[in-house]
Amino acid sequence: MRHAKPQRANIPESGSWRLLNGWTQDELAEKLYVSRQAISKWESDESVPDLTNLVKLAETLNTPLVSVINV
Repeated sequence: MRHAKPQRANIPESGSWRLLNGWTQDELAEKLYVSRQAISKWESDESVPDLTNLVKLAETLNTPLVSVINV
């Protein structure tokens, strides 16, 4: 039985949202209470943030949750 790949969050590979705010991966990671490696994996599409982290990400970026989720 094949499992569908989880739908990825709309986290740009370039980290453009992060860069627009002038944040390093370390700085964003600190704001979200996750590791820099987690941010790197989200941006490179190696993993996806869970719902809790998506909500924190949207709040930190001051953007609606729907804008960081592919629907």
